[in-house]
Amino acid sequence: MWIDYDPEETEKKDYIHFLKGNTYTSVSEGKFEKGKYILNGKTITMTNSIENR
Repeated sequence: MWIDYDPEETEKKDYIHFLKGNTYTSVSEGKFEKGKYILNGKTITMTNSIENR
């Protein structure tokens, strides 16, 4: 059985964008993050720096 929940208010504008050069940008609960990622099979390893917005 599938149950679908609405996101919390602080998570409604969250996103992640994977970019060229193994970099990404995202917003999680109002905090901007950018960093690098490595894709190894089914695993994504991410490193980041966080900035408050």
